[in-house]
Amino acid sequence: MRKKTVLILVLFVAINFSYAQKINHYYYEGVSKTKDGDYKGALIAFTKAIVIEPNSAGMWVNRGTTKCKLNDYQGGIDDFSDAIRINPNFALAYYNRGFAKDKLKDYKGAMIDYSKAIKLDPNYKEAYYNRGLLKLKQNNFKSSIEDFDKTIILKPSHGSAHLNRGIAKLNLLDVDGACADWSKAGELGIEKAYMLIRRHCNN
Repeated sequence: MRKKTVLILVLFVAINFSYAQKINHYYYEGVSKTKDGDYKGALIAFTKAIVIEPNSAGMWVNRGTTKCKLNDYQGGIDDFSDAIRINPNFALAYYNRGFAKDKLKDYKGAMIDYSKAIKLDPNYKEAYYNRGLLKLKQNNFKSSIEDFDKTIILKPSHGSAHLNRGIAKLNLLDVDGACADWSKAGELGIEKAYMLIRRHCNN
C-alpha cells in the first residue's frame, strides 16, 4: 500500500503591524530552513515567531508540521491542537493532526480528524485519500472505495488513489474493476500497479 501524505506550511500574514517585520523575518527564515531540510533550524524560527504572536493559528501549524518532519508526532499533535483552539474551523490543522495521530497508530483519532477536515472543506482531496487508506487498513473496503472515488473526482491524476481503490475492489472480488484501476495507476506512473496486474490480471 503506497501512502502519500502532504503536510503544508501556512502562508502567514502578520495582523499586528508593529510586530509584522519581526514575525515575517522568522516566518520566512523557517520556510527557508524547511526547504533546505534544516528542520531543527526551522523549529527554532517558528518558535520565535510564536513567542511574538502566540495567537497565530497558522504559525502553530507550521511548527507542528516541522515537529512531524523531526518525527515528533506527539509534539505536532500538541501544536495542531493549539491551532484548532485558536481557529476551530482550520481544516488544515485537523488534517495534519489526523496525519500525526495516524503515525502514532491512533487510528480512531485520525479518522475523526480527517472527517472533520472534510466537513470543513468538502474538496479536501488528501483528507479523503488518507481516510480511505485508514478504512482500507481496517478492511472497510466499500467505504474506502467511496473515499477514493471522491479523491479521484477531485484529482483524476491521483495515481495512488487509483492503486488503492483497485486493492479495495480486489478484496471485494471485483477483479475487473481492480485491474482497470491498476492500469490507470500505471499510466499515472505508479510502478507497483504493474506488479499487481501481473499477479492478478494476466491469468
